[in-house]
Amino acid sequence: MQPIYKNISSTGITTLITKGGNIPGVIEKMTISNNSTSNPATISVQLWDGTSVGYNICGNVVIPAGTVLVLEDNLRFSHRSYNLRMEVSGTSPVLDVIIK
Repeated sequence: MQPIYKNISSTGITTLITKGGNIPGVIEKMTISNNSTSNPATISVQLWDGTSVGYNICGNVVIPAGTVLVLEDNLRFSHRSYNLRMEVSGTSPVLDVIIK
């Protein structure tokens, strides 16, 4: 799988891998970098079926300014059944996400 790069600069939900798309759910590592100089960001990474069923890979994790969160365990999922998405809250988030 080619790495996926996302820049997130707003709060709300961002779909990282779309259900049924051509990007498989075979993930080795995910890094989430908070590039803000002063603001923490709170994130949740979720599998979501597109209707009402969702599962948190990690929920309500606060990433301090200038810090990187690395996820390496339990990241594989059925991309035919679920979206991989991230919900962000906080003031003026500046996040870089790399999935490989």
